[in-house]
Amino acid sequence: MNIWKTFDRLMQTGGPRFIGEVTAVNTSFGDVRCTVTLLPGGTSIEVTANGRSVEIGQHWLIQDGQIIGDAPSGTVINVDI
Repeated sequence: MNIWKTFDRLMQTGGPRFIGEVTAVNTSFGDVRCTVTLLPGGTSIEVTANGRSVEIGQHWLIQDGQIIGDAPSGTVINVDI
């Protein structure tokens, strides 16, 4: 057992997380894919939403091209630190 490899695997979190609003849903070929507008920037991307019931207008957390969970409702702002 390599302790460093175990620690490194635990620390990998993937790419950045975004909040997005669903603007279109496509369920062709059994895959649920949707177009999401990232908030507050307005950039549109297509993400996978397998195993989830998505509807236009919902807010979701997006990471690595996938919906990973519910996003908080309310206004999204961008703050520079």
